[in-house]
Amino acid sequence: MKLGFAIRQVRMQLGMNQSELAERCSITQTSLSQIERGNKNPSQKTLDKICKELEVPVSLLYVLGMTEEDVPMCRRAIYRQLFPSMMSLMKELIYEVEEEFAMAG
Repeated sequence: MKLGFAIRQVRMQLGMNQSELAERCSITQTSLSQIERGNKNPSQKTLDKICKELEVPVSLLYVLGMTEEDVPMCRRAIYRQLFPSMMSLMKELIYEVEEEFAMAG
């Protein structure tokens, strides 16, 4: 699971820098950097704050952060078939949030 990578991906898509997101979430930029690099797992409270500020559901980050290794071997063929469509849908959701950010800012 690459949850930190997913957070970074969404943050960057929205045009937000680490310092800005960290400040909004009341965490240090160093802490957010460690989360995004996968060196630290966010607490549920921190993850909820991040999702609130990114305006995305936690489930979206889990889907974006999913890797084939997270899926049992017996389900990987299905994963390979469905994951590209799931990623496309998730990116559309992020794009909608990005448009809302642009209109608000």
